[in-house]
Amino acid sequence: MATRITVGEGHPVVELSVPTHTDGGEPVTIDREPVGPGQRLHAQAPDGSVYFELVTDPGVVDDSDVAAAVVAERDWLQANATDQTIGPVEAMVVAGRPATGFDFDGTIGGARRVRHFRFVTTDPGSVRIVLDPTSATNRSILASLVIRDGPA
Repeated sequence: MATRITVGEGHPVVELSVPTHTDGGEPVTIDREPVGPGQRLHAQAPDGSVYFELVTDPGVVDDSDVAAAVVAERDWLQANATDQTIGPVEAMVVAGRPATGFDFDGTIGGARRVRHFRFVTTDPGSVRIVLDPTSATNRSILASLVIRDGPA
């Protein structure tokens, strides 16, 4: 069973479906908190089968802001991860919207991590998404995204 969640109160607003339990019966923890002018949702399961993070940011208002956010994320990974492979920055589409993203595979905090980083442009604002692409559940969460520019 999945829970439909709305993240964001202004611009942008994101709706997504997150399972309450993994296929193996483990509970999925969903944390939500304000981050600056935006909101953060973090979903994860103890067995590692769910890792999905989403941050709305109404303050990132144009392509140059998104580009700066991508550079900052890549710089942090290069400085804090070992044995990392960071893929090229590519244009893509997420939830029917223009996006920029890259892939990461490396060790952070002593644990191996594989992550997709996606930065979706909205009007105004942006949505940052981080997920483990090796999980079909995470890919389903990503496929469930609906992004609206206006308030809920």
